This record gives sequence, C-alpha cells and structure tokens, in this order.
Amino acid sequence: MNFKVCRADIVRHVVGNNISKDVIFLFVLLPLSAALMGIVIGASLVGVLVYWAQRRLGGQTGDVLGAAQQLIEIAVLVAAAGWSASY
Repeated sequence: MNFKVCRADIVRHVVGNNISKDVIFLFVLLPLSAALMGIVIGASLVGVLVYWAQRRLGGQTGDVLGAAQQLIEIAVLVAAAGWSASY
C-alpha cells in the first residue's frame, strides 16, 4: 500500500526496519487461531485508522504510525487474552 505523507520532512524511512517483539510473540508463542485473530483485529483497526488519517489529516504522520503500532499491540494482547480465557 502507498499512503500519502502529510509532512515528508518529519516522517522518515523507519517503518519496517524493526521487527516488533509483539510480532515474534504472535507467531512463536500463540497458537495459529489466536495469531490469526490478532492479525484480523489489528488489520481492521489499522485500516480504520488509515482511512481516518487520509480523510482528516490528508495523509500519515509520525503520530499515525505510532497509533498504528499501538493498535497492533492491543490487538495481539486481546487475541492472547481471548485465547487464554478459552482454557
């Protein structure tokens, strides 16, 4: 996907350089069903965030990237909690 950047002087090329500890946790420690649920929840939340950022802000900023990371982390934790509650 190619998202429009609001301020190119602030948003640098740091996205995708680091693998989040949550992604490692998602695929190593959780079963496949919980991992897929984390992916679905996270992708849905980030999709809504991207839509909002495009409409409201005219593109992405560093704060939008930080919010996307936090949404993915919350999705992974919700998937892990849902998986652990089922046992």
